[in-house]
Amino acid sequence: MSFLPDYRYLALTALLIVVWLSVTLIDPVFFSLKNRSTDLLFRDTVPYGRVILVKVDDNSLNKIGQWPWPRSKIAELIGHLGAASVVGIDISLREPSRFGAEDDLVLAEALKNSPVPIVLPSFYAESQVVYPLEVFISGVWHGFSNVPVDNDGVIRRVYSEREFVPSLSYKVASLYGADEKTALSDPRSAESVPPEDSLAPPNPSAAQGLDEASQMYRIHFHGRNTTYPDVSFIDVLEGVIPEDAFRGRVVLVGVTASGLGTFLNTPFGLMSALEIQANAVDTFVEQTYYTSSRALDAGIIVLMTLLGGCVSLYARRIFHVAGALVGVLALYAASALVLFENRIVVDVFYPPMVMFGTVLIATTYQYAITLRREQTLRRSFDTLNSMVASMAEGVVMVDKERRVVVYNPQVENLLGISSPQTPAFSDIVHALKEYADIERIIDSILREGKIHSFRDARIGDHFFQVVIAPVSSRAAVDGAVILFHDITDEKKIERVREDFTSMLVHELRSPLDVMRKMAEVLAAPPASLKKERHGQYMAQISENATRMLSLVNDLLDVAKMEAGKFELKKESADIRAVLGDRFAFYAPVAGSTRLEHHIDGAVPRALSFDPRRIAQVLNNLLSNAIKFTKPGGRIAADVSLCGARFPKQSKHGASVHWFADSAREPKAVHCVVEIFNSGSTVAREDIPRLFDKFRQFEAATKSAKEGTGLGLAIVRGIVEEHGGVVGAASNAEGTSFLFSIPAELDKSSAV
Repeated sequence: MSFLPDYRYLALTALLIVVWLSVTLIDPVFFSLKNRSTDLLFRDTVPYGRVILVKVDDNSLNKIGQWPWPRSKIAELIGHLGAASVVGIDISLREPSRFGAEDDLVLAEALKNSPVPIVLPSFYAESQVVYPLEVFISGVWHGFSNVPVDNDGVIRRVYSEREFVPSLSYKVASLYGADEKTALSDPRSAESVPPEDSLAPPNPSAAQGLDEASQMYRIHFHGRNTTYPDVSFIDVLEGVIPEDAFRGRVVLVGVTASGLGTFLNTPFGLMSALEIQANAVDTFVEQTYYTSSRALDAGIIVLMTLLGGCVSLYARRIFHVAGALVGVLALYAASALVLFENRIVVDVFYPPMVMFGTVLIATTYQYAITLRREQTLRRSFDTLNSMVASMAEGVVMVDKERRVVVYNPQVENLLGISSPQTPAFSDIVHALKEYADIERIIDSILREGKIHSFRDARIGDHFFQVVIAPVSSRAAVDGAVILFHDITDEKKIERVREDFTSMLVHELRSPLDVMRKMAEVLAAPPASLKKERHGQYMAQISENATRMLSLVNDLLDVAKMEAGKFELKKESADIRAVLGDRFAFYAPVAGSTRLEHHIDGAVPRALSFDPRRIAQVLNNLLSNAIKFTKPGGRIAADVSLCGARFPKQSKHGASVHWFADSAREPKAVHCVVEIFNSGSTVAREDIPRLFDKFRQFEAATKSAKEGTGLGLAIVRGIVEEHGGVVGAASNAEGTSFLFSIPAELDKSSAV
């Protein structure tokens, strides 16, 4: 069984155990069916002609009188059977005659003087043998006449002997053909065979086989009752039947009259006990007795179980199972017939039934496994389908015939197809015809199995990277999958980076060029260079260097924030002082723009923060406010405390958008700073992206003062490093930028 996988071997073993136990448990239930199915192997055949029956029938009773008769009548019958080879009398002689002892002596004398061997009946019960009367023992043989009855009430078998006591039919058969007879001193003695000078069978080897037999044999029935030739008891006495009719034959005498004869069930129906003995004698004489073996039946059942299990577990289709079963049954039927011809009867009921039971159990097991696999596959398919459907990319699978077999909703959206229509291969070819020959690529993939891809395919307002890959199974390409990866945002980011690079080049090259030219002049000043001009050149060089240094610092800050290496140096500081210093710094450049700030009295004077970084935050917010506020406008700063919730509206009535990764409610008191400018508004859809890197919106693009797009990103990074959050609000009055830093409420420190 090494060719079987372990789990199937275990399954077959368990199946075998289950079936074997089932056979053991149900055997009494199906015993009759089992035996009757075996009975079908036996057919009606003509007896061999060596046995003739003498029946005590109704006609004999009418003429001789009431039964039991005087035993002198049996003695008279023996006198007419002198030409027979063997006589077996199946009439009970265990009780004295009702006509007296002299009647028994007449029969005893006839038995003793009979020229042919005579076998009288005994009875075997519970290891005890009940013999005929002792007066009849001398000069005769004996054998027990009772036959075993199967559990279903049918007689099918006969004993040859039991505990060295022969059966009537076996003893008659063993004496058949003897040419002389010697009286036996004591048939009940330990000697169960005649002495050397007694009658012996004509075939010594056959006799040895019979005498050594000690088991039960199947009777080879020749047909229904009255199959054997028979004569009436009275006809023999009256000389109607000549003695030559019995010459060289086995004569069996018994009672068959109505109400007296014993009739028993056999495979061929009700049959008289005398006819059963006749069939048994023929079985032993011709050695056509059939044997059976429980070990052989068990081996066949095991083999059929294994064959049925293997067929069920390994056949792929139902007609394969059916064909294999028919083949196995045909082989078994042929084997059973061959064994039957050799006088071995095998069970023709349980092996096929067990095999079909095995097939049923194994098929049920296989079906359960298949259902479980189908459920697993269905779950996998549903999971895969859900995954494909939820993918942001469009996915299409086509087979070898260019049929679309799988697609997700994103493909419908990008191709502009709505239900009930479904995407076709021609739709994909048409959408991408300006960028690639899809049909040629698919042909190449089906031949070579290589992946193809191309970028910047525009469909509608979006750009896609298209990847086409083979779908393979068992080293064969069954189709191709087409993936539409939306790179629109990447294209936008590329443009932003290009603009930023252009701006950065401009921001660095122009000042550097000016500084280089001024440095050349200062290195070799012409005679006409005035002293005050010399000071202006130095101031401009310093200013440009400072601006470039600020730009580089911004880039370094962003890089540190993204790398997680941005560090703060917190200390106890007053937000009032930092805010006042920044307002004083920007007052000269604000021009006609009004600068206002208000600090709530509840704000503590001592807070823990990095004053240099918070000043950098205020620099970015105030410089942006000044840049986008027209002359005569207003810039206002408000500082207040918030408790368990961040304010939902700004001081100027606009809804505040607190950003996603920092929009959790504060766990402690926070100090909220709001910088408002009246110069610009921000569209609601742009607010969630205000703090992204390199973002410059409509107001920024219209401003005469260019920027890098890094200022607000740096603001957000610094605030979040402090444990605070950033927010933005905009309405018709203007735009507010808000940030918070944790603060502990200290009433004693408030102004």
